[in-house]
Amino acid sequence: MLKDKQRQFREKYRARIEPWYHGFLHVLMMYVAGASALVYCARQLQSPTWEWLLVVPVMLAGNFVEWAMHGYVMHRRMDVFALRAMYERHTREHHQYFTDTGYEIDSPFFGHLFNGYSENTCAPSCGRSSSDFAGTTAA
Repeated sequence: MLKDKQRQFREKYRARIEPWYHGFLHVLMMYVAGASALVYCARQLQSPTWEWLLVVPVMLAGNFVEWAMHGYVMHRRMDVFALRAMYERHTREHHQYFTDTGYEIDSPFFGHLFNGYSENTCAPSCGRSSSDFAGTTAA
């Protein structure tokens, strides 16, 4: 159940979003870029043997880095431009759009709200306007 403050924030947020943005395409581009990087790196290996044993530790390290970034950067304001931008984007927008009582995804066009945060620099200008969602319901 959405509270009035959250509903108003969502309406204002949607009004600032560019009409060309599509959440599914955003997610697709992120996965294509990641898969392309993995394929490129795998093709650089010459007769790999023990190198494949690094896959699990590297994945665990990546998850730890993401957890640390979320907990120590995205939830703590720091006076460093890029880190401050990540905090503002994540805590002040994502956690106001999604709360413990209002976590519904209004539309598939809003992939950037629950996706990774590499798009921090273009954030809230990416997306569609609220008029594009007339008649949509939460998933």
